[in-house]
Amino acid sequence: MKVPSSRDTVIQNLAANGATLASPNEERLEDRYNTAVERLGTFVDENVRRLHAAPDWETFVQQEHGPSYLRANLQDLPHLSGDFLASLEVHGVPVAFDDQPWTLQEMEDAVKKGCHPTAQKHAVFIAQEMLEFAESGYWTILPYSEVRHLPGLRGSPAHMKEELDRKDRFLADHSNWGVNEHTLALAPKEAMQFGGTLYRLLYLIRHADPKYDIIYLAKFDFKDGFYCLHLRPKDAPSLAVVLPRY
Repeated sequence: MKVPSSRDTVIQNLAANGATLASPNEERLEDRYNTAVERLGTFVDENVRRLHAAPDWETFVQQEHGPSYLRANLQDLPHLSGDFLASLEVHGVPVAFDDQPWTLQEMEDAVKKGCHPTAQKHAVFIAQEMLEFAESGYWTILPYSEVRHLPGLRGSPAHMKEELDRKDRFLADHSNWGVNEHTLALAPKEAMQFGGTLYRLLYLIRHADPKYDIIYLAKFDFKDGFYCLHLRPKDAPSLAVVLPRY
């Protein structure tokens, strides 16, 4: 009796998922799988080479993400978050927890559990998505064997949110193994305002100075906006994500 390989399992899942693939033809599915894995493998090999060439982890991370998207001297902004943003520009976004660091065994167990079944089902899509993110400097992709002893390492399962009429969404499920639960909120409360948007807009419109005449409203959507805030290098391993097995 033949035991299905991980490649066979992915191809079978892809064939059953008409929303992700344009054609159920098995040869095309296998070609698409092989192409994605080959590109991913080449990219990971290059990452490993750069990791070994870097003097330390912090230098490697800084080389991967490049210069900050934030401008210098943000502490001079006439805004309550000026000093906080200036700190992010210099040091990166900190990640802190209210529990003990994971043990190596806890991390081994997380890797053994692997990603969410939806992620394995969409393994080719995730390979392509992660490559795009990594080439933009938003993620780095490395074998677990290269990072398993990094201080503070935690792993969250990759997850896919299947959408009906638009592109499926890759998710890092930090809620699954307690990462979200134990993360400390360090940003100022004014930094993010959820809810009450309509009320705040109506208030500002009502109390706007009439001497400025017509009021215009604008909405901006920054693509991958949060990825433009770099993590503090030493904290990056705590938000690691376990990808599908290829």
